[in-house]
Order: sequence, then C-alpha cells, then structure tokens
Amino acid sequence: MKRYKICITVIILLFCNFSFAQRIKVACVGNSITENYALPQKDKYPTILQRLLGSQYEVRNYGIGGRTMLKKGNYPYWNEAQYREAITWNPDIVVIEMGTNDAKPKNWVHKEQFVVDYIEFVNSFKNLSARPNIYLCYPLPAFPGNVLPVNDHTITAEIIPMIKQVRSKTKAKIIDLHTPFIGKSGFVYDKIHPNSKGTIAMARIIAKSVCPKRHFPKPPLHSKVGVIFIGNSITEGTYLQTPPPVAAAMYLDSLGYDVKYANCGMSGYTTYNFLPSGKAFQKIVSAADSIYEKDELLVFSIKLGTNDSACEGTTGAPVAASSYKINMQIIIDSIHSRFPLAKIMIHYPIWYSQNTQNNAVYLKEGLNRLKTYMPVIDQLVKENKGFVSTGDKKGFKFFRNHGPKYYKAQKGKMGIYYMHPNSYGAKILGHLWAKRINKLIMENDKIK
Repeated sequence: MKRYKICITVIILLFCNFSFAQRIKVACVGNSITENYALPQKDKYPTILQRLLGSQYEVRNYGIGGRTMLKKGNYPYWNEAQYREAITWNPDIVVIEMGTNDAKPKNWVHKEQFVVDYIEFVNSFKNLSARPNIYLCYPLPAFPGNVLPVNDHTITAEIIPMIKQVRSKTKAKIIDLHTPFIGKSGFVYDKIHPNSKGTIAMARIIAKSVCPKRHFPKPPLHSKVGVIFIGNSITEGTYLQTPPPVAAAMYLDSLGYDVKYANCGMSGYTTYNFLPSGKAFQKIVSAADSIYEKDELLVFSIKLGTNDSACEGTTGAPVAASSYKINMQIIIDSIHSRFPLAKIMIHYPIWYSQNTQNNAVYLKEGLNRLKTYMPVIDQLVKENKGFVSTGDKKGFKFFRNHGPKYYKAQKGKMGIYYMHPNSYGAKILGHLWAKRINKLIMENDKIK
C-alpha cells in the first residue's frame, strides 16, 4: 500500500512538471510602449495579455524605455541584458514592438540600416531551438506634440513600409497597432504612450493575432469623471508646461478614466478670494457647469492655505486657523448646495522654505501657521462626512525632505527661496492628487 501511494505521488509530480513544461512562452520585446513604467504592473499590456491568454501561456515583459532597433541608435536594444535574457528563455512566441524611438530625427539619420538590423534581430530569435512564431508590430501613431518628438509621417511613410520588407524577408507575421489607434488620442497619456485604455486595446489586438480562433471579450473601462482643481499659483502653474492639474488628469487618464478637468488655480489667492461673493468662485461654478455631464462623477479638488499663511501681502493675511476653517466651510457649503452629488477633496498644502518672501511675506512664522491648517482640514472632512474626503497628505513631507530638487529656485528679498514646484515636482504633486482622486472614485463605484 505504501509503495502504491509513492507511485501515485510520483505520477502526479511528473504530470505537474509536464504540464508546467507545456506552457507556451510569450516574449514581449519592445521599448517604453511595452515597458510602460508610468502604469502599474496590472495595466501594462503584457500583463493584460497574460490574463487574456490564460494559464496555458507564460507572458514576460522584456520592454525597455527609449531603446532602438538601430544598432547605431542612441540606445540600441541589442546592448541590453533583457535582449540576452529573452534569447536565453527560448520563447515559443515573440512579439516585437519597436521603431518609435528609431523614428526620432537623431536616430533616423541611420535609417539605411533599419531593415538590415531588424532582419538580423528577427533571425536571432528565429534560429532558436523553439523555432518561435514571430510577430512584428507596426508602431502606434505618434500624435502631434508628443514628448519624443516623433513625426507620425516618418512612421507611416518609412517605418511601416520597412517593417513590411522585414516581414517579407523573414516570413514573420504582422500585427497592425497603428491603424486601430488612428484618431484615438484618448488612448495615450502623453501623445505617444498608451494609457490603460490603450494597453487593453493593444493586448486584445495581439491576443487575437496570436490566437485568431479564440474570442476575447472587451473588458469594461473605468467611469467618466470631471475634476475642478481649486488652488493658488501652485495649482495654476502658469510658469509650467504641465501644471499639477494637467499631470493629475494625465495620470487618471492613464488608469483608463474618461477625464475632463478645469484648472481654477489663481495666483496669490486665499480662502477669502474663493468665497461665494467673489469672481473666483463664479469661475469654479462656470467651469463645473461646462464639464459636468449627467451620471458622471464630479470632483472638486481643493488645495488652499499657502497664501492664507502669509504674514502680510495677501487677502486677509495672516489668516488664523479658525478663520481658515470658517472660510473653507463656507466654500464647501456653497459648492455642495450647487452640486449636491459632487465630491469635495481637500489636500494638505505643501511646504515652502522659511525665507520665502516675494510680494508677500511668509517666512518661518507663515510656515508654522500653514501647519495649523492641517488638523483643520481633518476636522472639515470629519464634520462633512459623506461628500468631503481627505486628499493628499504626503506632499508636505515629501517636498520638505527633497527641497531644491523639486522646486523652482526663485530670488526673493531674503535670498533664494522655494515655494513653487518645478516641472518634476509639479508632476509628482499632480500624481499625489490623482492617486487620492482615484481612490475616491473607486470607493464611490463600490457604493454604487
């Protein structure tokens, strides 16, 4: 009996090992569109592809941002450890998504080598013992004003015809990722990289190419959301190409939300300036009316307090914590009465240096006053439970700890001061806001 049990155990183990060995290995080779560091792991296209294909497949992401097929490009994929790892893995299927970075003007001067290098690259996989099926992806469209910069004409008139040549020479298969994305700028978050709507579309197109006889239902996308950003010059960000509200909207868009937003930041404004009798509040109402649609979630994202904390030089300064609370409650009540279904989110103000003095005087006294607003915000959230929620609390500590790295150095009456985030800091701040807004949306969806 004991020997019988041992035999059964061995058979089961052998069966499990055999089943594991039979998994079809899929290597997703590419650039930042494949790697997509801006998205969480679950929203990258290879991860979605894994979910679509199922447990009989093992999908790995070998994408690396900025890499080229051209050996003479600024960052050739050929030189990377991921390339060697993909080769060593001996995959059964190889999906190659390359060409976007090759189309950069500084790289495309070597275009005469593109077909030659691409053929060699394909053959390096083709000659593996697994004899993999190889798929060549046409690049996604490059929308005008993208960050690389890449002209879509280079992709359509040169890159794609050259990939066709590679296909002809190597007998690889084509996956068209260009045509399905034409005119769909809402599927990318910076006019070049796919957001979660884009990666869902990519994964389904690739899955249908790999398994043409299978049906892959289209997953539902997230809900629509409108966001009104209320704040001061840090929110307004006129000195930035991408102010925090834009960065926040891009982040939410990358998660798959259909986002509409309005930046109602006003330089130098305090809570007094945003009271219902003022023009700033009317701007908020008009903005909300213009973007709000029935059945969508409307969020008012508020970050006020920096100018309230000033010792002098701004409306109502210095604003005591008690007055700050009264003003904020009036603003909250006024928004809620006009938009009763909307959600209001209040973020903590962020740090500024103790020598800050421009047209207004802040200094250490102002910074200490700013800190007294934080427990007031917590009280406001608690006292308005149900429609007011806590926003970002991490920004103050983050910017205090990293100082000059993420701030624009500005010359003031007390020397160089730090109050306004630079382009990197604005992006981080926007992402901090967006993460809290995303949590709010998810909680709201659960309630529904």
